[in-house]
Amino acid sequence: MNPFEVDRLGWDSIRGLPIEADPAIGTGSFRIVCAREEREPEAEVVEAVADEREVVPVR
Repeated sequence: MNPFEVDRLGWDSIRGLPIEADPAIGTGSFRIVCAREEREPEAEVVEAVADEREVVPVR
């Protein structure tokens, strides 16, 4: 949550989840970080399977 909103609420947790102020998050928004989730999201790797071979450029 935005530090302004954390100060305004005056809470240190919501339903057992700790609240951490983050100035990078705008007012009216929040981010939930799971215990196994890192702060920076990792790139997702997927395997594409097709019946026909076709070259598709990836950007």
